[in-house]
Formats: sequence, C-alpha cells, structure tokens
Amino acid sequence: MIIKLEFHPASEKPKPEDWTKEAILFNKCDGYHLADNIMFNDDGSFDGFYDFMMNRFSDDFYVSWAILPENPIIE
Repeated sequence: MIIKLEFHPASEKPKPEDWTKEAILFNKCDGYHLADNIMFNDDGSFDGFYDFMMNRFSDDFYVSWAILPENPIIE
C-alpha cells in the first residue's frame, strides 16, 4: 500500500477546513507523531496540533507536517 502525503514546513499552517482531519508531524530527533486534532481559534487562526489526550505539540517540536487522507484507497 502506498499513500502519498504532501508535507508542509512547520512555518506553513493548516487551513481552517482541515480542523476535522488528522495529521502526521515529523520531528528530526524521534521521527513521526500522530496529531489526532487540528485546532483553530474562534477567529479562524491556527492554534496547534494536539494528540489524542489533547496535549498540544509545541510549534518548535516538529519541522514538517502532512494531512492524512480520510479514506485512503487500498488496492
């Protein structure tokens, strides 16, 4: 199975329409981390990536991120 992901630098923020999606974060020290929640403030500005326990990943924790597909096609 191959799933193509589009990685973005940490300086680029997700869009408000991504709030229901999951993301994968890349950290140079220990690899990949799953962000179960992408949160935004009331004004639509990006708040942060959060794990399943709602712990926020600090902005300097990751160097890149990618939105995970909601329903990947498996062939």
